[in-house]
Amino acid sequence: MNTNGTCINGCDAGWTGHTCMGACDDGKYGRNCVFNCSGNCRNNSICSKKDGSCERGCKTGYKGKKCNERCTTGTYGRNCSFNCSGHCLYDSTCTPADGYCLSGCKTGWTGDTCHDSKFTNRECQEGFYGANCTLNCSTHCLNGTVCIHTNGTCTNGCDPGWTGDICKDGIFLLNDP
Repeated sequence: MNTNGTCINGCDAGWTGHTCMGACDDGKYGRNCVFNCSGNCRNNSICSKKDGSCERGCKTGYKGKKCNERCTTGTYGRNCSFNCSGHCLYDSTCTPADGYCLSGCKTGWTGDTCHDSKFTNRECQEGFYGANCTLNCSTHCLNGTVCIHTNGTCTNGCDPGWTGDICKDGIFLLNDP
């Protein structure tokens, strides 16, 4: 320190000004307050004026001490701790903030994230198949069995008089006189 109170070596982290008596403005941190905070602290809280860390954690979709790292591809949520379902249409990835599949779901899967709220994969409701689970399984699967949720195929075959992978083609039998 000089005789007039000036800090000749600069200020400690979190402080600014000739005499280092001023705290960093919100959104700034470090020695002489020269660094900008990431802007990704949880609930828009202010980062530490000393080291830029987010003491309350990160917004969803970000991770790291300073919340300056986006979630890596295939992860999402708070601290990027959840995996995308892997069932987004066209093998696209989900959004880093909420796991949403922007392109929709692959055939046989449903919901915004193509998996349920407990983060376990969920197939179509029994009796349905296809994109967004909107197609009905055939009522002619052998012995009333249900179809595969992705493509509608009757796994055990068809009832007598019906044919095709999804048992929707009727066979007309002619009786001999």
